[in-house]
Amino acid sequence: MYQPQGGMEMNAVVAEIGGYAARLGFAGEDYPRSYFPSCAGFIPPDDSTTRATNPSSSKQNNSKQIQRKEYKFDLGHNDSRMNVHTPLSGGLVEDWDMVEQIWQHANKTALTVDLAQTPLLLIERAFNTSKLRQEYAELMFEKFQSPALFLAKDSVLSCFACGKTSGLVVDIGAETTTVGPVQDGWLEAKGLMRSHLGGRMVDRYLRAFLESDGVTIDPFLGQPPVAGTGEGMSASYRDFATLEVVRGLKESVCRMPEASVTPKDPKDSSVPKANYELPDGTVVSAGWERFQAADILMNPEPAWELMPEGREEEDSMQVDGEEGGKEGEGGWSRESLPRMAATAVRRCEKEQQSPLLSSVVLAGGGACLEGTMERLKVELENAMYGPGQAGSTRVKVLQAGPQERKICAWLGGSIVGSLGTFHEMWVSKAEYGERGARVVDTKCP
Repeated sequence: MYQPQGGMEMNAVVAEIGGYAARLGFAGEDYPRSYFPSCAGFIPPDDSTTRATNPSSSKQNNSKQIQRKEYKFDLGHNDSRMNVHTPLSGGLVEDWDMVEQIWQHANKTALTVDLAQTPLLLIERAFNTSKLRQEYAELMFEKFQSPALFLAKDSVLSCFACGKTSGLVVDIGAETTTVGPVQDGWLEAKGLMRSHLGGRMVDRYLRAFLESDGVTIDPFLGQPPVAGTGEGMSASYRDFATLEVVRGLKESVCRMPEASVTPKDPKDSSVPKANYELPDGTVVSAGWERFQAADILMNPEPAWELMPEGREEEDSMQVDGEEGGKEGEGGWSRESLPRMAATAVRRCEKEQQSPLLSSVVLAGGGACLEGTMERLKVELENAMYGPGQAGSTRVKVLQAGPQERKICAWLGGSIVGSLGTFHEMWVSKAEYGERGARVVDTKCP
């Protein structure tokens, strides 16, 4: 068991690194001290420049220098030569160098603590693997010399943030959506569902609408870039920059419709329109598009063709409804959000289903569109009992305010990390030294 030096309690650092944003702060506080995009950029080195500036360096040293990427987390300086990506793929970490630099950036700019003297509560995805959680422990114990840490699942923490120990957590993130049943503070893995639906999918769908109408999205906000125009602009930079412009449009005018939306004549006056001025001064008038873009969370079929390259391979192991894959296998679903939730509930024990339906927790930045809670309630009842049919349990959807919804799992971690008895659960560095990284699988279930 971890005991703080000198018997003094230390405020734990609570950290969540997501597909769009990183949130790091102190347990017991209401908002993370450090909150910034986890998307970062790096400029690929010029081989000729490297050789010119290091004429006496060996090929081996040059190789090591090239492999070490120095990421820039401030993407506002418009250097479009940068390649932009996140440390996650499909919600799971694939770039530990980038995770390390996220921690360094957050500590330098906001936390300013000695991580070797500070316990850490690390928030992980509900479907995280044993291998990756052990690698996370190794990074924090070996690189940052953490005295103690604990890994907690985001679905469970989101439940805690809403004052519940049991519930069905529907977490709509940027790149992935997770549906996780929680029972008495434990994740029911057999009911876990995940999908590539998310806020970025809505952004891509809305961008496709704009481009089909001939709207040119200026990724430089009307200002010339510092470098990298024309052929020098990386595809990943353009993708990120244009999606950020569209995200502003989405958050201002998009609404979740009360029922499914089908394409209509853009001139149809019966559809309420909303105007939005893009950063370059272009005024966009959005009618049915602003409703249909949000509707893809409930009817995702039209959006799958916009999925980024490489996701098809992940989807080859999808769990598509109750007929696909083994329970709890954790493959990717292509079901709609309500059907995913219904499938997750049906995979749980009969006596668990009613409490889950009466405490549906809506979390994540992608859940902030107006009308999402009301629509999910109706569609989940339809998926469970049939359209227009009354079931034995009425669905009740719980949600925090929009700003709290974006940091729901982090808030739950802040609550848990501030409990006086929580120090008994920490994995200490001494335990890590004795048992190795596998200790997190037994002490952090």
